[in-house]
Amino acid sequence: MKLTPIHQTAIGLGAQFKEEDGWKMASVYSTIAEEQKAAERRVALIDQSNNTQIIVEGETAEAVVKKAKASGYKIRPDLFLVTAGPNEGPDLVAKLEKAIGKGKLVTVTESTHGNGNLRLIGPDSDDLLSRLCGLDLHDSVFPNGTAKISSVAKTRVTIVRDDVNGTLSYSLIGSRSLAAYLWETILEAGADLNARPMGSAAFAQMG
Repeated sequence: MKLTPIHQTAIGLGAQFKEEDGWKMASVYSTIAEEQKAAERRVALIDQSNNTQIIVEGETAEAVVKKAKASGYKIRPDLFLVTAGPNEGPDLVAKLEKAIGKGKLVTVTESTHGNGNLRLIGPDSDDLLSRLCGLDLHDSVFPNGTAKISSVAKTRVTIVRDDVNGTLSYSLIGSRSLAAYLWETILEAGADLNARPMGSAAFAQMG
């Protein structure tokens, strides 16, 4: 069974685990009701490192993503982050590569297993993230669907704003080796906001 980079940290926080698509994921930390309340009223942090992440890079990257009908976020005109559910990487990579076309210099690289993927969710998510990141997160500058590479707690992270049914949310995708550090740093920085860990069970009920 596959483990995320937050696994040992989650054990220390008393998480209950569940097998999800071949991954051992933290399902509940406290109670589903308490975790949902945190996400709805303040801010919660969830580990989603099991989700597929693919980098598409090259002059015609945008055309490739569109042709493959993939869920992609533009970081630069020549650089896209494509995301999907757990274990969808091989099929999606094949689909993207097929969409490249002859003579086009585009690379498709799955980065799931080299990354950690943490999600901040809740109305105070921007407040908490701004304490660790220098980006302007105002709606006019960083609307839903925006993706940028920046420093978060002195680590290089791709930040994607991807709200969940109208609830403010940011995915933070960075190096697997630094994911546990980032998780702990985020919760510490959000202590006064009552930031708390959220399991997959509570998140599933918000979808």
